[in-house]
Amino acid sequence: QLAHEKQDHAETIRWCREAIFADVLDRDAHAWLAEAYDAENKPADAADEYETLAALEPTNAEHKFAAAKRWAAANQPDKARALLKR
Repeated sequence: QLAHEKQDHAETIRWCREAIFADVLDRDAHAWLAEAYDAENKPADAADEYETLAALEPTNAEHKFAAAKRWAAANQPDKARALLKR
């Protein structure tokens, strides 16, 4: 959380991965990790995290749209389409 608040993206990625290793269902860690990947211009990694958030919060369509947008940015439109069809 401290790294996220300081907008230290590399440290946020490091600590969120550690947090997720300890608790794979930690929604905050997945959200912060997705944001850090976005900031580091890693759309495929961000898309994976947004898909995880979509699975953890299936009624929140915003995560699915965020993931699809990142898949498109990562030049993987097939993954974006498949996600939106589900």
